[in-house]
Amino acid sequence: MSEADLRLNIKRLRQFSIVFYLIFFTPVFIIYLKDKFSISEAIILQMAYVIASVIFEVPTGIFADKFGKKLSIVVGAGLMSVIIFLFGVVDNFWAFALLEASGGVAISFLSGSNSALLYETLKQLKQEDKFKKINGQINQYTLISIAVANIIGGFIAKIGVQYTFKATAITAFLGMLIATQLKEPYLKKAKEKSYIKEAFKELILRDRELRFVLVISLIIYLFNQVLFNIYQPYFLVSGIDIAYFGVIFASFQIVAAFGSKYAYLFEQKIGFIKGLWVLLAIVIVSIFLLGNIVAIYSFVFIYLQQIVRGIRPVLVSDFINKRVSSEYRATILSLQSLIASIAYVPLMSLLSFLSGHYKIAQTINIMGLVAVIFTIIAVIGSLISQKRRRECIA
Repeated sequence: MSEADLRLNIKRLRQFSIVFYLIFFTPVFIIYLKDKFSISEAIILQMAYVIASVIFEVPTGIFADKFGKKLSIVVGAGLMSVIIFLFGVVDNFWAFALLEASGGVAISFLSGSNSALLYETLKQLKQEDKFKKINGQINQYTLISIAVANIIGGFIAKIGVQYTFKATAITAFLGMLIATQLKEPYLKKAKEKSYIKEAFKELILRDRELRFVLVISLIIYLFNQVLFNIYQPYFLVSGIDIAYFGVIFASFQIVAAFGSKYAYLFEQKIGFIKGLWVLLAIVIVSIFLLGNIVAIYSFVFIYLQQIVRGIRPVLVSDFINKRVSSEYRATILSLQSLIASIAYVPLMSLLSFLSGHYKIAQTINIMGLVAVIFTIIAVIGSLISQKRRRECIA
């Protein structure tokens, strides 16, 4: 494969991130579900998505390593286009549950494949050191695209929410067409029976520092992601008109894009491990601010979470890609997502229970306490691991 083809891959991945992530229904999706079902049922539907992604996360990662990251991206984008179109058509709970589960399968094909393909491309160009910066730029384009779609989606929803799904289905399909133009830069096949075993060894067993990073990153991701499911009801409680939801969600993406773009500078100034602790502290503080100050301006506290949302994946993805072997890269990234999804299910169950029994502010504060408990456990685990390591050296 020529150097020009490899460089074109980077351009195509940028184009894909811009087009595929024009997701117009995001600012109204939870409200749309809430109008049809109870908030507990809406959360259950989200769990159907998560459970399906848990089941298919590793198999699709193996698929990407065995048959190519490009094919995995094409399949995921194509499936997502069909699924999103059907979201605007069906109105039965079980039909929605099936579509959510199918969405979990589709996103599993995409999970890790983009960054793995980018890293392999840069590796062949002997420019792996640029991964963090270029990946941050691609994430920035993704988030800006989501921001633009949030604003436009609000206007489309005024005509009819179902049209936001149809418009998104079109952009997902166009994203799939762009993905067909990608070139597979590298495909070293490992022994088929060893994919999961070797990937698990590399991800969990062989590297203490990697294991620690995954735990802290997981806590940050979980509490940023889980609370997304009650942003829209929180806005209503705090007195924000639904007409402004699209603009607010768009501003979230802009802030996250800013964090993504300058993630490499954040690491340069603070350091990787210390930076993870700072990101975790920011998330916890923002949760308690949201739970204790419920006002029309309270959405600004979510900006703190969005900065973290932009920075974390860039730093962690770079860290993992540098420490794992090429033939298992997509499988390892899928294992990482699998672990996150498994942990996500009980937290979503807790959020569903709390939402049905407590006010939103109380629910947020309890989730904040759970985040603190998780952090304390992680710190204790880290100290024990360091002590054992010193004893082994001695």
